[in-house]
Amino acid sequence: MNGGMIGTVSGSETETIRLQALARTHIVTDDLDGTPAQETIQFSISGKYYEIDLSHANADTFREVFQPWIDAARSRNPARQLPRSRDSRAESAAIRDWARHTGVDVKDRGRLPSGVKRQYYNRITSAAA
Repeated sequence: MNGGMIGTVSGSETETIRLQALARTHIVTDDLDGTPAQETIQFSISGKYYEIDLSHANADTFREVFQPWIDAARSRNPARQLPRSRDSRAESAAIRDWARHTGVDVKDRGRLPSGVKRQYYNRITSAAA
């Protein structure tokens, strides 16, 4: 089979359908040096979560550099959340009020959409500038 053709289906004498193979390749590169990456490392610091694609060599270096801090730290289960504080409830209420006054439809309960939060915080940041 040539030209990427993976087969043919014949109908009548005048109809032949060629099936082409569609290949997709997803190449992940090391975020530091652009070489091929073999690992994705997830980490968080100061409440922000990150991930980085690295080659095995750079991933080993990453772990070696942080090992003294990892050894001295306490392990924490992120799935076990502390109850929300009154401040965060008040903040959610303020965001809901702002959204309703600007014509954005939000529910009375549940998680606020990230886009609504982003608009609210951008408004505050823009006003301070």
